[in-house]
Amino acid sequence: MASIWSSQSFWTAVALLATASVGAAHDSISNQVSLGICRKATPGLEFAVCAQSGGRTAHITTDGSAVVGTSNGIWSRTTPCYKNITDNTEFCVYTSESFAENHGITIMTSPSRAVQFSHIPAFADPETVRGVNRDIVYETEHGRRSDQPPLSYRVEAMPGKGYGVVATKYLNRGDLIMSTTASVVIDYALFESIPGEEVKRMQTIAVDSLPPLHHARFMNLSTHDATEGHEQIVTKILATNAFDIEVDNDDEYGYFVVFPEISRLNHDCRPNADYHFDHQTLTQHIHAVRPIAAGEEITVSYMDLIKPRKQRMDKLKHTWGFECSCSLCTQNRAMTKASDARIAQIRDLRDEFRDYTVTSRATPEMAELFISLYEQERLDAMLYEAYSYAAIEYNGDGEPWLATKYARLAIEAGLMSVGTYDVDVIEMRQLAADPWKHWSWMLRKSRRMQWGKKEVVKEERKVKTE
Repeated sequence: MASIWSSQSFWTAVALLATASVGAAHDSISNQVSLGICRKATPGLEFAVCAQSGGRTAHITTDGSAVVGTSNGIWSRTTPCYKNITDNTEFCVYTSESFAENHGITIMTSPSRAVQFSHIPAFADPETVRGVNRDIVYETEHGRRSDQPPLSYRVEAMPGKGYGVVATKYLNRGDLIMSTTASVVIDYALFESIPGEEVKRMQTIAVDSLPPLHHARFMNLSTHDATEGHEQIVTKILATNAFDIEVDNDDEYGYFVVFPEISRLNHDCRPNADYHFDHQTLTQHIHAVRPIAAGEEITVSYMDLIKPRKQRMDKLKHTWGFECSCSLCTQNRAMTKASDARIAQIRDLRDEFRDYTVTSRATPEMAELFISLYEQERLDAMLYEAYSYAAIEYNGDGEPWLATKYARLAIEAGLMSVGTYDVDVIEMRQLAADPWKHWSWMLRKSRRMQWGKKEVVKEERKVKTE
């Protein structure tokens, strides 16, 4: 789903890992490589498996000489590494077994981005991730530690779904259900430089570098279909369970990330929970977006919610291999037709709200309709967006108190769905603090009344030329 003020996207749901299409133009390395041994690679490419301890990394260069370096001290292992000499890119598997109270993490990225990771609070200040991973960190071989309160959910078998997550107590709207730091993080940039078979090899080593209990949780995740061999199982688990995490900088690649506990949450086109990722702590947070009864399944959405039924069904079947059986997708034909009509109108209204020229028809009344459509569609996970548009429209029409009302509602809903650092939540905080100083104040009215005509004409010309 896109920010309502920029082209930057929010974090989307689970994405399919297309390793089969990655690096098809590259030759694979003919020699088998075992841990701790570096062999000369195919000309133009470089693959090296690095030492197992101390973060020391050995590479084989094109002239056959070995170069040994030391990675940042936060990494317990840096192995293996792959370098494409053609475009001078290099990627390694960086592992920290002590990360987040020994929860562990393994990251496939470039040396420069590995350094960037080392400076974020999650690594620089361990207190920021203390107590986060209660599922693994506070569980022993004899069961859960007695000094920890019970979890608000349990994992159990679900007919026709494999496993799912069920609430063990009543959860109110806004309640935190679980928080989990990333397990396996894959830099999307490496798919452009590394042949597909080597990607799979590195992924397998990355997963096998996780601490034992953590590794077992990962390997117990669904592959959705039959697999043969450990490497293929790892690849399909990643493809089925990973989340697509975007970054703030549009020029940088995002990440492909797995959270084993969160991956147990099944899909629903109208979920009762939503998630957001905190880049500072590498943590995914799950909150209830409407009341959830004890014994009720906790669900999230794997994709954009603003799609008609056929598009949703096709996407889920093609990407995750299952037929959606949620209440929205199994309605009768008349109900489905009405839902699709509401979705179509939501998309049309979005276009109106994003048009800030004189010709835009957007009004506060349209924003009220927009909110109503979201409520009819049970889009609890996206209500922050409807409230945000309403706040802007009321402020643009010179109604500061109604604008503040909806800005506050947008903040409350946004904290559950997109988090405190999201650009839209920040924007609504600014509006609520002082609507008269916000950029949207009187924006619609001034343009319709042709106040500041020269500025309006200039801005319209800019829009037309973009």
